[in-house]
Amino acid sequence: MDRRKSDACCGKPPRRFDPAGAGAISGDGGLARVGFAFLVTLALIVVVAVSGAVESTTAFSDRGREDASGRKLLESAMERIGADLRRSTHGRIVIDSGEPAGDSLRLQLESDSAPGRYGARDGAGQFREDWSVRYSLRGGALVRELLDSLGDPRAAEAILEGVDGPYRGEKGFAVRRTGDLYTVMIRVLERERSEDSKRTSYTMSFPAAE
Repeated sequence: MDRRKSDACCGKPPRRFDPAGAGAISGDGGLARVGFAFLVTLALIVVVAVSGAVESTTAFSDRGREDASGRKLLESAMERIGADLRRSTHGRIVIDSGEPAGDSLRLQLESDSAPGRYGARDGAGQFREDWSVRYSLRGGALVRELLDSLGDPRAAEAILEGVDGPYRGEKGFAVRRTGDLYTVMIRVLERERSEDSKRTSYTMSFPAAE
């Protein structure tokens, strides 16, 4: 008797054979394997999506910390300029706008212990009459220089990096006097993760003594 016919007569489902004759495949087992493969694929998609979200969140967080740090450095530089301006007077402040990259701000500060005497403190903190302080751009950095009575540099400190150069007719560091106020503008060049750059300008005004 034919085996397939015997199985049908006894109420058993006929066995299925793969087209290539590789052997019998159970109907329930095939469905189970298809379901398992689907679940594995879905799990991989979820893992990839979660990994991408974590990476994006981490990059955004790192970028936020970098921006906050940059703002603090800029605010510190601005406050330092403002503190010097407040300790000076109009007759002791000179703005040189001859350089295309940025202005130069030179000023003398009033002595804390001897009012009416103007100069600057040297590296040891000693007040030197007729010395002066100068702010200017040097290779993308805003530099605070200490000049002696002859105008020769005695010390220099970069107080802010990443200052932009001339762009669309505007300088990266500019100082303007309007009445009793001195308006300081600094434009910084922020490098993104790509090759693109972002320029951001910051402006503050400070009074000087009469």
